[in-house]
Amino acid sequence: MYHWHMRLPSLSTMAEDYVKLIWKASERGGGGLATRDIAAALRVSASTVSGNLRKLDRDGLIEHTPYYGVVLTPLGQQVAVAMVRRHRLIETFLVQRLGYGWDEVHTEAEALEHAVSETFLDRVDVDLGHPTHDPHGDPIPRADGSVPDSPGALLGTVAPGACGTVDRVSDDDPSLLRYFDELGVALGTHLRVEQVRDYAGVIAVSRRSSDGSESLVDLPAAAATAIWLAPDGDCRAAAAAARQPRGPGEAPGLGVSDRSRAEPREICRSTQDSAPRPALSRARPRAAAGTVPRASARCPAG
Repeated sequence: MYHWHMRLPSLSTMAEDYVKLIWKASERGGGGLATRDIAAALRVSASTVSGNLRKLDRDGLIEHTPYYGVVLTPLGQQVAVAMVRRHRLIETFLVQRLGYGWDEVHTEAEALEHAVSETFLDRVDVDLGHPTHDPHGDPIPRADGSVPDSPGALLGTVAPGACGTVDRVSDDDPSLLRYFDELGVALGTHLRVEQVRDYAGVIAVSRRSSDGSESLVDLPAAAATAIWLAPDGDCRAAAAAARQPRGPGEAPGLGVSDRSRAEPREICRSTQDSAPRPALSRARPRAAAGTVPRASARCPAG
């Protein structure tokens, strides 16, 4: 079976890790990655990163402009997408075939992605039925290098009153994934943002259970950059109503926070109607080890 990435050069683990990290930052809306960000993500010194970046620049994988960050060349882009495909297929295989939890697969995939053959990867892809997204909702690049769309918007960019279905969750911090499990927040969970309490480091959301009941959940501040919401049927209906002016001089709701610098997404703003909302109960499970996970300073790697 012919693959576009079979033509790629044989590279060191370091090179593969660096280009994958840079690609991940751009995938989630970032620009050029700074040396200090790479150092923090890979837990190495800035001087080590600078030396390795010079090597990658000479190899034609990146372009590094001081004060403007690091970006991938077309060759670097190809290598990065191939590595991301490996990583996400392996994560999916570990969960679906070997019974791993979504909080357990990232480290395993980091090691295996550099070792498995293309034949193994092809058979994993076929065995899994050519999955489009991994256990965290991240899109899996196809064998031709194209990447499926991901319609979600980061929770931190969504205004209070907006709603959607959890479409994607960062796998950077396993303890945060376990905490989401305790709260009952997973892929496909319907959430509505009720209040953002910056002073308390909390995002209050209502979570809809499978039986249709809703409960209030306090998410840690780290959730702002770890959860993506995508519009669902309920949200689209509310968004259509919100587009209609509700009174003289009254603008329709946008559903995306003014604090966001990202482009507006199709995330709805729930509107008040005549029917009362279901009674909300408050669920506040304790985090493991008695602490609420904090936002990770590392860049996405998975």
